[in-house]
Amino acid sequence: MSKPPLKTEGYGGHPMKLQIHRRPQQRLTTWLRDAGFTIETELLLDPQTPAPQAILTARSR
Repeated sequence: MSKPPLKTEGYGGHPMKLQIHRRPQQRLTTWLRDAGFTIETELLLDPQTPAPQAILTARSR
């Protein structure tokens, strides 16, 4: 199994080391609910792209 991509530069060029894990929005929503969170907001950004992004907000119950 290959390692996830490594991001080495943040906003404004700040150095960082962050492994990127892409997960479908629905999977994250399910994991959050199963962990006892209430989903407050789900916003899917540009769903027609090969790797759409989402913004989720959740609150602990």
